[in-house]
Amino acid sequence: MCIPDKLYIYYLKGKLKQDIISEDYIGCWHEAGDSFLFFQKKSDHIVDELVASDNRLELKDIFEVDYFDWIGGKIETFGIGDIRIIPVWDKPKKLRDKDILLDPSVVFGSGTHNTTYNCLVALDYIYEKEKDLDSVLDLGCGTGILSLFCAKKGANKIFSVDLNPLAVKATKKNAKLNLLEEKILPIWGRAQDFFGIYTDVLVANMVFDVISVIVNIFNLKKYRWLIFSGLFLHQVPEIENILKGRGVSIVEIIGQESGWPTIMASSR
Repeated sequence: MCIPDKLYIYYLKGKLKQDIISEDYIGCWHEAGDSFLFFQKKSDHIVDELVASDNRLELKDIFEVDYFDWIGGKIETFGIGDIRIIPVWDKPKKLRDKDILLDPSVVFGSGTHNTTYNCLVALDYIYEKEKDLDSVLDLGCGTGILSLFCAKKGANKIFSVDLNPLAVKATKKNAKLNLLEEKILPIWGRAQDFFGIYTDVLVANMVFDVISVIVNIFNLKKYRWLIFSGLFLHQVPEIENILKGRGVSIVEIIGQESGWPTIMASSR
């Protein structure tokens, strides 16, 4: 597995609407109508031609970033319960059945941040408690790490949703890397638009603004277990009160000492 030493990020004013054919192209990250193009090698000529061919685009800046600085440092193999999460650059000669190979690409979700780690702890708890949790709705899937974890724990139908096309691409790649394509369906879209998909588990590792919409418009009683992460400490009481008011019981709030609390709740 080839991991780039550097990332070359081209910030374009305007939304890219065409594919880029280059072995060095990683993908495009859309943000508020602008585009951030990621390459593993300097690709000025490709971007110059792209901008010249589309008057809606304007090159605003170029960033050169160390790959491991971008993803928050070099990730090492770690375990949660009986699952071992292994970055692709640490791949052992022989994998165990419960091992997950993870390529973080350039999106969030390596497992090292407290929000993601706490979600993994919560998922390990509920899958040890109940063995028949077959379906999962993973909102804000990032690399797909939580979806992969659920699949290894026994889930067979996982909807992995993210608004970032690069995250959807990374999740698809990681599902294939772990031979889990038949269990994991990566979907591009807004988390709040998936209120009609009912699963055994709902996990949302997202910002407060989106979580507050989800807990208000989703039929929360349709999910056996619910996990919400990405909140600041002062935001927890509001979400907690909404959940209780809608008939959902708080089982535990994980990781408060880290400053990144994760709410684990149940509709049972």
